[in-house]
Amino acid sequence: MSNETYTTYSTNKQDLILRDVLAIDRTAMTNESSLMAFTRTTLAIIGTAAAIYKFVPELQYLSYGLLLAAVITISFGIYKYLQKNKTLNTLVPEISSECP
Repeated sequence: MSNETYTTYSTNKQDLILRDVLAIDRTAMTNESSLMAFTRTTLAIIGTAAAIYKFVPELQYLSYGLLLAAVITISFGIYKYLQKNKTLNTLVPEISSECP
């Protein structure tokens, strides 16, 4: 992922106006929300796999496939979260604590 999205923001904290700070905060909150959505999806997939394993034993391999899909889903979600979080932290580290 390139940093072209954030080129309008200065890396100097003193140059940021309130609108820029709020935009960065919204992006950080959206990033956390996306991670929670990946987590919810993973839990739903695990629940479906457990139900199939318990109630339809002849489809046992399907439940194993769903568990693999759950691991892939949460891994992708964590990867994307960390990638975006790293970008935001290099952009303006700890800006929220310095805002009025």
